[in-house]
Amino acid sequence: MTHTVASLVVAALTASCAALSLERPSLLVVEVQARGLSAADVESRITVPIEGALAQVKNIKTLRSTSTDGTVAIEIEFESPVSEDKRQDVLVVLRRFPVGFGGSTSSPQVRMAPAQTLVHRP
Repeated sequence: MTHTVASLVVAALTASCAALSLERPSLLVVEVQARGLSAADVESRITVPIEGALAQVKNIKTLRSTSTDGTVAIEIEFESPVSEDKRQDVLVVLRRFPVGFGGSTSSPQVRMAPAQTLVHRP
């Protein structure tokens, strides 16, 4: 009897771990480095245009951004877990921007975000 209960517990834990490993986050983060630009310039020249372009991507639940001196991070939260198709949709939108936005800025970098991100939430 004890062996059967232990086997059931192990099976349940294994199934739970497998389910967790298949879970995908629903967040992507777009980051751009803009050396030498003030937070206000980053906001107007990079953040606002990217957010406007991302508005056309379907199934976005929220966009949150933080513009600081020399950098921007835009968190994209989707209605459901991020698929490769969604990531590609974001990359297609970002390819429309000039490489590095001109000057000493980097091209937008896109990464999957953990459940808790660095983007400030008021």
